Amino acid sequence: MDKPVTTLCYLEKDDSYLMLHRVKKKKDVNRDKWIGVGGKFEENESPDECLIREVREETALGAYLVEEMSFLYQRTEDHCTLTWNIAYREGAADPDSLMTLSDAQSLVDLLRLAVREGHEKLTARFSYEIPRQEAIDAVEQLWRELCAVQAAPEEPAPGGEASGEPSGDQAPPEETEAPSDAGEETQSGGTPQEEGSAEEVPAAETEPEYPPCPWEIRFYPDRDTAEIVEILLAELPPVQAEAPTAEIR
Repeated sequence: MDKPVTTLCYLEKDDSYLMLHRVKKKKDVNRDKWIGVGGKFEENESPDECLIREVREETALGAYLVEEMSFLYQRTEDHCTLTWNIAYREGAADPDSLMTLSDAQSLVDLLRLAVREGHEKLTARFSYEIPRQEAIDAVEQLWRELCAVQAAPEEPAPGGEASGEPSGDQAPPEETEAPSDAGEETQSGGTPQEEGSAEEVPAAETEPEYPPCPWEIRFYPDRDTAEIVEILLAELPPVQAEAPTAEIR
């Protein structure tokens, strides 16, 4: 039986290497070891394709920072050597400067501040992995809240025409009493309508429709859990609510 073909690489930056602590899988020959990034080949996958995939799947920093990879492939009778050149993403923030968040609500608070201050992008890192959909739902809910604030009607000024109160020299309208036909209807054999016998059914409230959230949400790595999140703020609706004080980077 052929042994599975695997890859292994070490990402270097500023004389430091990115190492992974293998603790998730119980049946792992490298369990509880600190090793580089790598894994098994998938069907019809080349060595460089395998390593690029593993870097983007296993590491948040690799997925966020790495833009391109190229390599030099040298093979001998018993082994092969891959020499890698890595190009980092232009405009990527220093991972050490990213704001660390504890949950999706922390992301919403920071995002609200970013919108208020007119930032075009927000990048943050979770202290532990949270479900990807939870982060998406929180961002979209904030967008709907901001749209609701923008669409809310202005309250009329006190004492104005909309208030229904007489102003200035305008005299209040005279009160007139309307004739009551209740007695006549009763004498003619009619039955007065009992109070509450025909209640009006209130119309069902429809939830207002807002435009879909235009913000692009990126996750690094691109998987079901979120570790590093980057939000591109393509449109900034006005915000009237107060935001917490924090520094955006």
